Amino acid sequence: MNERVWKLVWKTPRIFWIPCRINFEQIKASSIRLRDDNIQDRDETYQGAFQGVLPTARTFEFKLSGEDGLIRGKIDAAIADPHVLNLEWLHKSVSVKLNVMRVGQGRPRHTLMSLDDIKAKEFPTQ
Repeated sequence: MNERVWKLVWKTPRIFWIPCRINFEQIKASSIRLRDDNIQDRDETYQGAFQGVLPTARTFEFKLSGEDGLIRGKIDAAIADPHVLNLEWLHKSVSVKLNVMRVGQGRPRHTLMSLDDIKAKEFPTQ
């Protein structure tokens, strides 16, 4: 069922309303998809090395050790200076705890929440 509603549109220097259509079946499907029991949010620890950090975009790439896997993720706003990752942790073996959020069967989204979640990988002494 489609119903006509009005949407506010901002055009400099005026605000005006235009008609648009809402499909209530799409809204129902979205609300089901976003229910609490369909959203998984947990912390996971990975071993590997940071391959690069874009401080302005607040994104990173992390290569998993022993695998061909690469994790692309975001850097939380709690980390004041993301460039520190490039200075101190780039291409070094580390253990990192990332927040992983997944909606339904969608692709996981990784976020580095704190610099304290990065630990230098300890090598066994012989």
